[in-house]
Amino acid sequence: MKTSFLFSLVCILSVQMTFSQSLQVVDLETKDPVPFYHVYDPAKTSILMGGPDGKVLIEDIALLKADSVYISHLGYESVKLATGELSQKNADIKIELVPLTYELDEVEAQIVDEEKLFRSFQTALKNKLVKREWVVRTHTLEFVSGDKFLTEEYSLMGFGGLIDRKRSQGKENQYSNYFWITEYSRRDHDKNLGRVWYTTNKQILGMVLNDLLLELQTLKPKQVQAIESGSSKGKYSVIFRIAELNMELILSENADLLKMSWKGPREHYLLRSENIVIESAKIRFFENNELLVPISMDIKFTREATGLDHRFLMLASFITSELDYSALLPEDYPIQGFYNLMGGITGFDVYNSKSTFFSGAKARFETQKMEAFGGISGEKDRDWVDLSFEEYLASRTELTPENLAMLNERYAFKLRFIEYLRSQGLAW
Repeated sequence: MKTSFLFSLVCILSVQMTFSQSLQVVDLETKDPVPFYHVYDPAKTSILMGGPDGKVLIEDIALLKADSVYISHLGYESVKLATGELSQKNADIKIELVPLTYELDEVEAQIVDEEKLFRSFQTALKNKLVKREWVVRTHTLEFVSGDKFLTEEYSLMGFGGLIDRKRSQGKENQYSNYFWITEYSRRDHDKNLGRVWYTTNKQILGMVLNDLLLELQTLKPKQVQAIESGSSKGKYSVIFRIAELNMELILSENADLLKMSWKGPREHYLLRSENIVIESAKIRFFENNELLVPISMDIKFTREATGLDHRFLMLASFITSELDYSALLPEDYPIQGFYNLMGGITGFDVYNSKSTFFSGAKARFETQKMEAFGGISGEKDRDWVDLSFEEYLASRTELTPENLAMLNERYAFKLRFIEYLRSQGLAW
């Protein structure tokens, strides 16, 4: 398979950052942090997400490459900031958002046709997922057997549309058009757990979310029950119960998917005939965004192969505009071939706990966000297991010289692709 991209046409840009302070957004009246707000340039070509503690790195704001940015959150007045002033500060910055107020005599009873709202959601979902391509920066943690740390990764997650994974010719379709490219990763290894340190986190979104969204697209509204509705800070939403999927959805009045969650076992098929049973999950999405991108995830599941319990946490921190992957491909290169290639190199990770990235300001900042999100205690001493790509190949004694050459070529492609995304300000 031809895997080289036309990266020679791309001008690699270098952005030098010398500051690591953060900007925190709080409510003017309560002084509480405002979580998951948006920071975007005037043209809305790129969007940043504030963390659960209301913070975002100023160096990330600089990557938007705009003279000014807007900070917005539903229920608050938007604020415009000059990026030049932000970069001149030597300390953390706090911004207070003014809550929107509504006079009582302006309030009218809001009547929502819940079935019509759900149908509108399905239509919007289909439109957002058919040809919506994006890359988002993610920070993930996975634990096993309660609090045993398993793996931590800083990755780029891409999407190129849903794919039907139903059985075809007696075999389950193993692919999804979600893909992961890990930049920095490290693993902890408890020798008593043996092979359990093989992680499933790259397949959680790629397979599970793909299948869930497909099911939501095809549900009949009569299978969906509206169980609660209300308004908060001027934002109206409806909670739907889907008994067939044992799931609850929260939709905005604009038919945006805000959250999906469930308790109770749901079986999902992953790669290599791997099955997991998800006991509970919470997945949140950006509001009022043209791209359906998950911003946080907390999933508890059991691997049937080992019987061990896992917890998977994810926070997304950056959203790009739509990316047309086909524009990066040689002429007549099949786009599905690209997604299959990206899925094939998902596991080509280098585990390097000594990387200076993990001791840098950005990693410390992301750790604080993850601790606030997951209720996790501070870092403890870990028995890190490092593994280079060369060592990984050396362990694959069953591979032929042709297989080894192909894997090396694909790994080289991964590095080039990361470098391209870095030139666009998307990489870690």
